[in-house]
Amino acid sequence: MIITAMGNWHPAPGRLLEWHPTAAAHASAAAAPVDSTPPSFLQEDHLKAAWAARQRDDVHHAYTGVATEIDGEVNTDAMSRALAAYVSRHEILRCWFEVEGNGTESSGVVRHLVASEVAEFEVSDAGESTDEDEFQRYVRRRFSTEATADVWPGFVVGVVARPGSFTLFYGADHAFTDGGSQALVISELADLYSLEIGLRVPEPAPAGSHLAYAADERARAATFGSESPEIAAWRDIFTRHEGRMPQFPLDLGLEPGERAPVRIVERHLLDKDSTAAFDAACKAAGARMSSGVFAAVAITDFELAGTAD
Repeated sequence: MIITAMGNWHPAPGRLLEWHPTAAAHASAAAAPVDSTPPSFLQEDHLKAAWAARQRDDVHHAYTGVATEIDGEVNTDAMSRALAAYVSRHEILRCWFEVEGNGTESSGVVRHLVASEVAEFEVSDAGESTDEDEFQRYVRRRFSTEATADVWPGFVVGVVARPGSFTLFYGADHAFTDGGSQALVISELADLYSLEIGLRVPEPAPAGSHLAYAADERARAATFGSESPEIAAWRDIFTRHEGRMPQFPLDLGLEPGERAPVRIVERHLLDKDSTAAFDAACKAAGARMSSGVFAAVAITDFELAGTAD
């Protein structure tokens, strides 16, 4: 898996195929009942920020995408069935959200849950893709307009088909996925497709419930009070930084409150053996590699600026 900027993705030319819900599925989803399960805390924060961005008419960029190459001619009927099976397995992908009020902290977020049997999809032909720049514009347009959490579905599925192989790509609003999950998404969707065309691959394990997770997260949070050590530690950090998260330790040349576009920079820091050694060191300390990365960033922050937050 390579995490990179979308501009670095250049699939071979081919015919663009899109998957969308059937008209009946669209209508049923729009009328989906309210589900009382609250969003997770991360979802709520994201959904309110996305709502505010829509009020400003900002272009939607709060999505992530993933792609893989698959050998063989694409079987569009099998892909339609695989997509329906995938969406039926994950109730979070059958949700859409409304932000009530003015999007402030006190505003509510309402979840609508689409029934699993509604998940029916059909393919459409979007023409040939032969120009890299035009393909980039096409994908970005689809992701920014379709991969949103306020309508169903909040994800995009497409194929670049060519003789002997095809590119499968998927993008979703950040309310439904993150960078780590994307690797699992494309693998599961490819496996479900393989099953549909009769290949012998393992059946996907039963999927957990993100709604149950969100409810459990709220229940656990309710056990903490204002004087809990964890809350007190974060309150102390915010107090020392004028009510905001700590800033980047170096001068970025930006005025207070000014923002700049994100730019992806790729650097290879560790080879295979060094990565394995780093992973082993993290495990020996009772942590995962991601925790080790955060620790390294914190050490660098301290060495550059002397900050301990």
